[in-house]
Amino acid sequence: MLLVYGQTSLSKDPDKYASTLLKQTVDYMKTNRTKAMSYLQEALKLENKLADSTKISLYITAGNTYKDQESYYQALNYYYKGLEINNKIDARESYSILNNIGGCYYFMGNYKKARHFWEKSLKNFENSKPNKKSVEGSIIYNNLAVLEKEQGNYARALEMLKEFKNRNTISKDTLNIIMAYENIANVNLKLRETDVAVENLRQGITLAKKIKSPYDIASLYSILGKINLDNNNTRDSAMFYLKNAYSIADKSSFSDIKLLSSESLVKLLRKKKTIRMLCFIYTLQSHYQRSPSIRKMTKK
Repeated sequence: MLLVYGQTSLSKDPDKYASTLLKQTVDYMKTNRTKAMSYLQEALKLENKLADSTKISLYITAGNTYKDQESYYQALNYYYKGLEINNKIDARESYSILNNIGGCYYFMGNYKKARHFWEKSLKNFENSKPNKKSVEGSIIYNNLAVLEKEQGNYARALEMLKEFKNRNTISKDTLNIIMAYENIANVNLKLRETDVAVENLRQGITLAKKIKSPYDIASLYSILGKINLDNNNTRDSAMFYLKNAYSIADKSSFSDIKLLSSESLVKLLRKKKTIRMLCFIYTLQSHYQRSPSIRKMTKK
């Protein structure tokens, strides 16, 4: 059916057909990445027949798709193509592409280039037309804050995160507000402001429960659990948060949170020195045979 629609639409309006394919690509990225890639590849075949505005969407979608698959060089290739066209139209509106380019370099470990593109992205975002400022653009503040935190610039990181939180409070983007609370708490921990960090995490949990976001609940529980684990007087609280984080992550296949919470649980169970520790480690080995982090942890 898609093929028939494609043949008809392609002959009349390749831009419309490409836009349909790109929408399918984005939709299937959440559930079936193989199918998403097939739609993207079909859209890329139309590359030379598209208007510049559609080409930009094509290149951004291609970049996002390859970035999600950790194919960063391939992603950069498409982002740069989109950037070249976008700059000819209005360079001020290229902040989203610049942000994605910075993200690729960040994940590749090139923090110098990540900073260059994120700062350039932020400058363009702040100079863009008020009616064209997207909620998505505010994520630049968060990304720069994470980089500042990792490089030990905590005051600057907090400044950027507060700006990120304020912008999303105005736009009522709850998911981004939760992200802000979590990242502010992580900076608080670096500054040894544990009580402030815990309060920010609790604020985030309240919002995450309100919008029923299991990923955020599990992530925030995992951090709270680790805080309590580091405090030898609150091991029961550590067990509560870590077990719940692990349970939610296991149920929803959040492998990153499952790994982090399980590492903390193993440390906690080692301290308790119970038979549960051995059973839990055995379970982890079954689930994560391919994880170097888990293998190293369980061999100690």
